[in-house]
Amino acid sequence: LCRDSDLFARIGGDEFVILFINTNEQESEQIMHNLQEQIIESKRSVLSEFGLTFSYGVCGYDSEIDYPIDVLIEKADNKMYEYKASFKNKH
Repeated sequence: LCRDSDLFARIGGDEFVILFINTNEQESEQIMHNLQEQIIESKRSVLSEFGLTFSYGVCGYDSEIDYPIDVLIEKADNKMYEYKASFKNKH
């Protein structure tokens, strides 16, 4: 799902960051949703056996605003926690 132009990095533990180049927030959200679905489908037995989950948060970047990377990561983290909370409320 990642293109050669995208940047993918592990930032610690089980946390990763993907920078989608020339992709808006909605497109990035769809890519992450598709990735989540593919991981869940391909690893269904492992996920259920160990109780693993796949959560993500997407944050858009406006090149006109000079946000430090830690602010962008914090925004994405907040979205991820919102996602986790909504998922728990559904199940």
